[in-house]
Amino acid sequence: MRSTPALPCCGWPPGRTAPAPRPTTAAEIRAFLALAAAVLGAAATPAHAQPTFSLSAVSDHLYRGYSLSAERPALVATGSLDHESGLYASGSVIAAATRHDGPKVSGYQVYAGYARRFDADSSWEVGVSRTDVTEYYRPRYPVAYNELYAGVSTRRFSAHVYYSPNYLGERAATLYATTTATVTPAPGWKAFGRAGLLVPVDRRRGSEIRRTQYDVGAGLARRFGNVELQGQATYFGPDDDLLGAAQGHGAVAVAATLFF
Repeated sequence: MRSTPALPCCGWPPGRTAPAPRPTTAAEIRAFLALAAAVLGAAATPAHAQPTFSLSAVSDHLYRGYSLSAERPALVATGSLDHESGLYASGSVIAAATRHDGPKVSGYQVYAGYARRFDADSSWEVGVSRTDVTEYYRPRYPVAYNELYAGVSTRRFSAHVYYSPNYLGERAATLYATTTATVTPAPGWKAFGRAGLLVPVDRRRGSEIRRTQYDVGAGLARRFGNVELQGQATYFGPDDDLLGAAQGHGAVAVAATLFF
């Protein structure tokens, strides 16, 4: 029933040290874990839950146009659980082939929320997410933040709005709006396009997020049984240094995903 919110803008060029992001407070972590535990507990009855798992090998783990693997290949393991009540939870663990430190588990992304149908072809959802990733540039750059989100989805279109009180740990509250459109030009094929807009709504002194950012992307996927092959191209701007180091504005990535 649910459509997972669109899946991870900020940093410093080589040779400069990034300011330490504001650490996530213990209260924030406890609140998120309590909500996730409640969702998972409600969905734990096998007869009423729909678990899914996947493993992806990607040439670059792109999220909102930016690389969450420091522009390096990565493995992403994902699990999700949907309950018939509408509660759901999902999480991904990211392991990257870092440039200087070899293979590393670089972080995770988790979601917990509630979704309901409008009708057979459309639904709405609300939820909370957490991203906690280390970018293995020199120096390393930690990215940790929480978001609240709401959205609507149909068979071919989705739109979501996310609010973060401390986006990327960069001392800025933000709103991020994104839309995704999908078409199936032939059996087994899927073409998709997306666009996103990040707007700072409360920027504190020292924040690197000073102005509105945008990202766009498009791709093509082909399904072969339990395996999906995908290619996508993305572009973001206007800033290029929001995730630890300056990244190229445009990127192309390929991925192979095995569904269990």
